[in-house]
Amino acid sequence: MERAKTIAAAVCGALGAVFGRLGIMGVLAAVLLAGNMLDWFTGQSASVAEGKGLSSEVGKAGIRKKVGYWAEVALCLCVDALLIYAVPALEVSGVVFDITAPIVAPVVMLWLCLNEALSIIENLGRMGVPVPAWLAKFIAELKTATDARPSIIGNGADNAAAHAEAPEHKNN
Repeated sequence: MERAKTIAAAVCGALGAVFGRLGIMGVLAAVLLAGNMLDWFTGQSASVAEGKGLSSEVGKAGIRKKVGYWAEVALCLCVDALLIYAVPALEVSGVVFDITAPIVAPVVMLWLCLNEALSIIENLGRMGVPVPAWLAKFIAELKTATDARPSIIGNGADNAAAHAEAPEHKNN
């Protein structure tokens, strides 16, 4: 029993240190990871509920897609590193922004978290779980707002960035 308490305390301490160091990035990473797992699980469960059964190929494709999400996050962290260290002051439409913290990765991670939430809601509906219609609409509106306003995370105007047109992402 003492050993279990010691391990639990060590795990909690380590998680506290990680989240303390990463701040919002740590929270977003944890939410995205939980969303990845829950979306995959509810997608598999929905297939079973619809009588399609489990397909290892569909499951593998879902996992590959989740790995792609994390590759996208890694790329965004690289872009943030370039912005922070190579372009500490960015001028957009005549306004200079001091970039001292990641601005691209947190917004992309938020967008991916909302994408996962929409997919989970869709999967729950496929499983026959009643989901309020306003919930999916609310999350979709948050996702749209994240697309339209990248400064939604961070220091507000200090981290504002011009909205660039990006390829449309499809919910899974």
